[in-house]
Amino acid sequence: MSTPLPARAAPAPAGHTLTGAIYFSVMQSAPKPCGHPGCGVLVRDGTNRCPKHIKVAWSKPVTTKRVTGRKLQALRSELFARNPLCVTCDAQGRVSLATQRDHIVPLAEGGADDDSNVQGLCEECHDRKSKVERVRGQARAWSRYGGGSLNLWPPTPETDRFP
Repeated sequence: MSTPLPARAAPAPAGHTLTGAIYFSVMQSAPKPCGHPGCGVLVRDGTNRCPKHIKVAWSKPVTTKRVTGRKLQALRSELFARNPLCVTCDAQGRVSLATQRDHIVPLAEGGADDDSNVQGLCEECHDRKSKVERVRGQARAWSRYGGGSLNLWPPTPETDRFP
């Protein structure tokens, strides 16, 4: 007479060398909401993301190597000696000293770190331009979550409030 198997247990698979071994079947976990902010779709496969919000594997972005140290200080000095005024203020008819070495096309957006891609800006104009670039970068990051692409580059009068 054989003893009955306990609840939730399965007999050993065919061809297994251990006799009488008991294997417990894998229970399906309870459904959980998708981990994407604002999405409430229940996910049952254990990935924590619904098919609409699949998380892309992180990889280090390939950006242009920044110039630093004494070489950067020399480049700043050359730029400000060549053009001591803020480019944006000058275009608007204001006079303001340039204090920031700014990349016209940001390095994060594929710009080069050379003389053809730099301009002198005053601190106020640089802060305004950096804020616009930061918003564009955040929109780029969020668009990877499957929410569609926000076309914010190249800047247009509709997407860019600078200057």
